[in-house]
Amino acid sequence: MIHRTDRWILGIALVAVACGCALRFIAIDRIGLQGSDETYYTNIAQHWAEGERVLAIGADVPLYRPVAYAVYGLAIRVFGFDDHSIKTANALIDGLNIVLVFLLALLLSRRDYRIASAAAVIYALLPFTILTARTEQTHILSASCVLAASILLCLALLGASNRSRTAWA
Repeated sequence: MIHRTDRWILGIALVAVACGCALRFIAIDRIGLQGSDETYYTNIAQHWAEGERVLAIGADVPLYRPVAYAVYGLAIRVFGFDDHSIKTANALIDGLNIVLVFLLALLLSRRDYRIASAAAVIYALLPFTILTARTEQTHILSASCVLAASILLCLALLGASNRSRTAWA
């Protein structure tokens, strides 16, 4: 059962998180591609969207991050090929990251909703994450994978016996 004070904190946190999500989308289409990495990722994602699963450039340069290219290729197929299709996907994924931060903090704090809410609000309103979510870089998707893996590890450790916890350590 959630305490009444915690409900207020969760409500205020929800409003802050909604504002953080909205900030990720405001004027997302006003800035085009920035820098060489974004152009590189967008070009490879376009190949993936067209069904050409590129895993290397020539014979010497392997491409890492196939999950990112698959997700960004899907974004191009869904939103169309333009400057903000991958940015829109990143903004959506970062909205999910806010929820993942909340869940991870909830697990690590032993279900303290105040700590989990504070962590989600800080992440939601952190200028770096807002700016990064508005680019074509892979950092947001990488954060999603790390957060999801951390949550799964916490859940595995919570359900594990003392002996298997020692093995994880």
